[in-house]
Amino acid sequence: MLEGDGDEWINRELGATLREESTVVHSFNRRVSLRTRDATTQTRQVHFIERVHLKPGEYTLTAVMTAPDAENPYAAQVQVVVPEIPRRELFLVGPLLGKRAGADVMVFGGWKPESSKGRGKKDAGSSSDPSRDRVGASKSFEPLLVQRAEGPEPLLALTQACMVKSKRAPGLVRRALSAEDGTMRGALPPVELALEGEGDVRCQAILDVLPVASLEPGRYTFTSTVGTESDPGRLAARALFVIRDPNQDVARSP
Repeated sequence: MLEGDGDEWINRELGATLREESTVVHSFNRRVSLRTRDATTQTRQVHFIERVHLKPGEYTLTAVMTAPDAENPYAAQVQVVVPEIPRRELFLVGPLLGKRAGADVMVFGGWKPESSKGRGKKDAGSSSDPSRDRVGASKSFEPLLVQRAEGPEPLLALTQACMVKSKRAPGLVRRALSAEDGTMRGALPPVELALEGEGDVRCQAILDVLPVASLEPGRYTFTSTVGTESDPGRLAARALFVIRDPNQDVARSP
């Protein structure tokens, strides 16, 4: 998150390294210069999205950011687990919660497609090409870093149904929203599976809009399921989020 008075340029340098044990499998470095521009909040968030080919396993992602006049950089580290992908069986990616970027900045890191042969060795430790970076529009999907809904802006839920080495996958994708006590708060019309793409991995992306302004404060679960008419819940994935009570926020204020 970058903060300023809207007139000055804010400069940051950041980089990230993805390791499998002691081996670097991907890394990138960037310099960012922008103004806050938003007179109401004086802040803008910058998100970098990088694509990388990974085999199943456990990885460590380390990100470092520094300012030109900063004495110490800011660093964060997370563990990432890439699960096995089943062959000729459907699997779900997500649901991933997000929002429209608005005044925030989405940067899609430069990525040069490579052939599948030797991809793991060729890409190991490489940095994506900055000249290929693309800045998204205000309606770009911005993933939530904290699973919390704030204000009247609707949440977006992105679900992907995928299959490897298969041309056809009959079935329906259903999505539903429930409260913490299990009460159903709404269901979206089922979508018939129609996988897209021509490669080994074919997917179908479904983007739903959740009007959280009509919901009471509390904890909620958004569930995506894939199945058939006879077995509708054969495969399920869930995303949890919280709608804050603004009155409680006021009560905690000094």
